[in-house]
Amino acid sequence: MSGWLTKHAWESDRPQRLRSPQRRYGYTLVEMLVVIFLMTTVMPLTAVAIHRMWRIEQQGRRGSEEQLQVARVAQLFRRDAHAAQRGDVSDGALRLEITDGSWIQYRPRSGAVDRVVIRDGKPVHRDTFRFANDTQATVVIRETDALRCAQLTLPPHGPRSTAIVVEGLVGLHRGESP
Repeated sequence: MSGWLTKHAWESDRPQRLRSPQRRYGYTLVEMLVVIFLMTTVMPLTAVAIHRMWRIEQQGRRGSEEQLQVARVAQLFRRDAHAAQRGDVSDGALRLEITDGSWIQYRPRSGAVDRVVIRDGKPVHRDTFRFANDTQATVVIRETDALRCAQLTLPPHGPRSTAIVVEGLVGLHRGESP
């Protein structure tokens, strides 16, 4: 090149595409379309995964609550049967007579078992143990070798694959109030 051209003049004569790359500000249309496509693909998959996790958590919570109900009714049922003087079943309900003259009644109904403490003919305490809607518990008194055994049976449901049978000997701890 001739000496009269300076470096500055020579660069200004170069075509625009040969110049050094300049800094860009913003995104191209193609980049934005790729991002939109990826978002429309990923978002529904994420929503489905979150919904499945929520359903699994709800099922686990319901199972845990039912297990707590079963444990609580089993503990009270055994304690009441052991403290009872006698017990009988009439109209599908179990009545346990305690030494102080009070009664404890277990009445199964669809999806629940009610426990009522009755003193002087009046209910003084009531518990309701809820289970799956179609669960129908049963109560019976079995007699074997001069022993009376109160039995509460909860049929299988949901995560439970077997029936739960709670038994308590009537009169095992007579004189102890529930």
